[in-house]
Amino acid sequence: MIAPLVLETARRLVPGRDEPRVEALSVGPLNCSYRVQRDGRAYALRVPAQQSAPGVRMLSELGVDRQWEHRVLLAAAAEGLAPAVLACEPRSGVLLTAWLDGESWSAEQAARPDSQPDVARLLHRVHALRPAVPLRRMQVGDWCRLYRDALSRVQPPPADHEARAAAESQEHVALREYARLPPPAMRLCHSDLHRQNLLHAGARSWLLDWEYAHLGDPFWDLASWIRSAELGPAARAAWVGAYLQREPRAAERERLECLLRIYDVVCLLWNRLAGVKDD
Repeated sequence: MIAPLVLETARRLVPGRDEPRVEALSVGPLNCSYRVQRDGRAYALRVPAQQSAPGVRMLSELGVDRQWEHRVLLAAAAEGLAPAVLACEPRSGVLLTAWLDGESWSAEQAARPDSQPDVARLLHRVHALRPAVPLRRMQVGDWCRLYRDALSRVQPPPADHEARAAAESQEHVALREYARLPPPAMRLCHSDLHRQNLLHAGARSWLLDWEYAHLGDPFWDLASWIRSAELGPAARAAWVGAYLQREPRAAERERLECLLRIYDVVCLLWNRLAGVKDD
């Protein structure tokens, strides 16, 4: 059943006169997504998840700046990289966009070596975006800090102290190694690059879910795609080569390996946060 608040939001924001027809698409720890049809046209509606526990309510603001997200979406939509924004209410987290008739790749398609050039071309366009200021800058260590601080407020420390110490040591070593590397040329990163956020329709491609976008190390998106698409050795080599348009240098391989380790830590922390339930 669709919540009354969602129906009221659809009636208020979606253009048209007919009663909107709302279909639930996904429910996550932060957002709920819906397909809305009205007057023969389709739209995508996102609203905040209905959270009640104090600890989980805190997650709705975790690493998210809705004002910045709106500016990024406008820039991405203008370049044909994201759906057109029809309504955005940053203070409430409500977002209405045009519906895109595209499909996500299967896991097998995303992991194929011959798929990687298509994603690389799309990512080059993302990294060339210039949203309106002020810009949101994030260092890779900021994600670890945000998620670990959030966990400390909503969940007791793991009972296995040795496992916890080992995980934190891995995080500190990876961040220390990363800090020794030359600073990257900062680019706009999507920061949530996986196949379910990537839509294709013929020769066109779009990205969804830009709420974690930030100005940062572009190799962060390379690491994200390697892990989320579960690229094997051949597909991984094709992906990095397609993005760089050449073989990676030793320093670039070191940077990527370091970011992959940090990304693994971030995913572990996020999975623990996403598992927090209402009491």
